[in-house]
Parts: sequence; structure tokens; C-alpha cells
Amino acid sequence: VDSTPPVLTLNTPINYLNTEKKILFDLSTNEPTDMYYIDNNDLKQKNLCKNCNLLNKLISFNDGLWNITIFARDKAGQLAPPQNIQFFIDTKLPKITKTYPLKGFTSGIFEADIQEDNLASLILHYENSQFPVNLNTCTNLNKNKYRCEADVDLSAHNSHQIQYYFELTDIAGNNAKSKAILLDVDTTDPLINSITKAQTENKVTFTLDITETNLDEVLYIINQDTDPRARWKTFCTKLKDGLCVKKITFNEGTSTIDFQVTDKAGNSAGQRESVAV
Repeated sequence: VDSTPPVLTLNTPINYLNTEKKILFDLSTNEPTDMYYIDNNDLKQKNLCKNCNLLNKLISFNDGLWNITIFARDKAGQLAPPQNIQFFIDTKLPKITKTYPLKGFTSGIFEADIQEDNLASLILHYENSQFPVNLNTCTNLNKNKYRCEADVDLSAHNSHQIQYYFELTDIAGNNAKSKAILLDVDTTDPLINSITKAQTENKVTFTLDITETNLDEVLYIINQDTDPRARWKTFCTKLKDGLCVKKITFNEGTSTIDFQVTDKAGNSAGQRESVAV
């Protein structure tokens, strides 16, 4: 008669982060037993060995969090106290697939497209500073792909150049760094000094006096609040002696026209005018 349950000693696996798919099962009992484990996620039983009291075996697992319970049953059907283990496997290296801006100017807004199942941190490095990105604000693009944004105050570097890169780390400690990129800093919004109008019947010539050394474009839109077909159109893409001039035709009645001036760093300024025809 065997009335004493076996004693199960578990050396590995342990509650741990693993960067390898194969996990060592190092188990022993004080008498021959059938050893097995149950995956607590799907409750399926996986046999480890039969009629043994020593086990030293590598077993493969997929990436992710594993929650298993290990059992040992002797010939009399008695069970050793089950042992529950949780471990995490992360064998895939994180990736930074794209960063923005790639060249030119920045106002302090940066983006990184990343690929990783188990994010731990994303750090923006610029000059001698670090900016930790809030991962909760990242946009999920597809499965394990995300787009993350960092908005930092670069006013101290205005009109200078900086070098930046992103560093991505997963919960297993694997990390990836993006290419370092050199950019010009422009944190100053364009300035619309004045807008003058010269009207002939339904045609109006607008002259915008603008202060901006890094102009990207000037756009305009007519009746955007009342016309569902209204679309932004190009007014000009360069200044001549600080001026931007264009003739625009209006329909009969009173209209509104909005101007939007944007520089190459993404800074902008806007102004609305009214026109009666």
C-alpha cells in the first residue's frame, strides 16, 4: 500500500523572461512518476515523461505569456502538490521601420513607426536630451505595428541644427535604434503682417505681406463653413520681397476666404477675410 504522495522538486522553468524558444524542464521526484503539465490557457495536457523520477529536457514554446501547472502522479495515482509557473518568451527583435522627419526642418514634432509585440519603452534622443514617448498614445496600424509621436520643446535650439534618433526596447531587454538624422530647427510661426485687396467687379487681387524665411506654401479656401465642396487650394509657394500675390474670382454675394501659411517645419498661421461682390 502506497499512501504517501510523491514529492516534486522543480528547478526550472521559473517565472522569468526568456529570449529563447526552448525552455529547460529540470524536474525530479522521490519515486517513479508520470510527469506532465497543463497549459492553463487551453487546459490541454502535455506529457513530459512516464515512470521516471528525473527529467532534464528542452521544450519549445511560442512567443508570449505562458501559464502552466506541472504535475507528478505515482503508480498509486497520488499527485504531488502541483506547481504553477508563469514565464514569458520574446525572441523577436523590435524594429523601427520609419522615422519622421527624414530631412529638412522640425518644429519639435517627431514620429516613429515601430514593430513589436511587447513594448517596454520608446525614447527620443536629441542632442544631450531624452524624451520618453507615452506608449499609450501610439496608434495601432496593424497587429504589432504602431505609429508613435513625440512633441518636444525645441525653442532653445531655434535656428540651429540638432541630431535625433529613436531607441525602442521590449520587455525582454532587446532594443533597436533608428538612424541618426540631422535637422534644422524652426519653432517660430510664420507672421502675416498684412493682407491688402484690390477689387474689380468679382475679381479680387490679394497681396499678403509675410515674414517667414522657410516658407513651404500658402493655401486658401473659400466659404469653408458653408460650402461642402470647398477645398484648400494653393495661393503661392514662394515669396517675392516678402509678398505673395494672386487674383481670385468670387461668386456674387458675400464670401469668406481663409489663408493658411505653413513653413517647412510645419509651423503655421492663418487669417480670414471677407469679400462682397
